[in-house]
Amino acid sequence: DVYSLAVIAYRMLAGKLPFEGNSDVQLKAHIGEAPKDLATVRRDLPPDASALVMQALAKDPDLRPKSAGAFAAMLSANCRVRSRN
Repeated sequence: DVYSLAVIAYRMLAGKLPFEGNSDVQLKAHIGEAPKDLATVRRDLPPDASALVMQALAKDPDLRPKSAGAFAAMLSANCRVRSRN
């Protein structure tokens, strides 16, 4: 599932889940809220990579990448992180 993969990517890149709190809070957020934009959490990420993860977290499945493989390939091609030095 592309959405689940995007949650994992968000956590790996942001260092935290897209939604935090107890199970009920997280469930409601996954259904009806947008996560904090990854570009504001990790300013050192390439804009295309941040946008791709956010696209994969879209509530509407038709707006997400068509497959987990496509998402992974697109993310790999766009996620060259600049040094934090």
